[in-house]
Amino acid sequence: MSVPTTGLDPHSAAYLRSFQRRDAERRDLAATLRKWGYEVVKIPSLPEEKRGIDYLNGVHDRERYLMPAWGGLFAPLDDAARETFEKALGPGTSVVPVLSSESQRRGGAVHCSLSACTRP
Repeated sequence: MSVPTTGLDPHSAAYLRSFQRRDAERRDLAATLRKWGYEVVKIPSLPEEKRGIDYLNGVHDRERYLMPAWGGLFAPLDDAARETFEKALGPGTSVVPVLSSESQRRGGAVHCSLSACTRP
């Protein structure tokens, strides 16, 4: 889908086209992963670089997924992401939301926090 840019200044038009490029790159990446045999699952989120809400920086072991969560105003988005993970991972894996909004605001989340706290 093409974003109409007529009547916009060049910088605004370029900014809008950048969303199209980003979406096309995501579609291409998903297609490549599927071609290689991976299952690609869309997780509800608000992906915007440093200001986004992302549920992928968690920790997954054999029995559970520790999912980064925000709570508060974003609790419904947390719930939608949790439900999507539960469906994708199946009944043998529990999804445990871990409030980590402060870590996410700093570009990390559960996985990054645990990586910084590992024992020598």
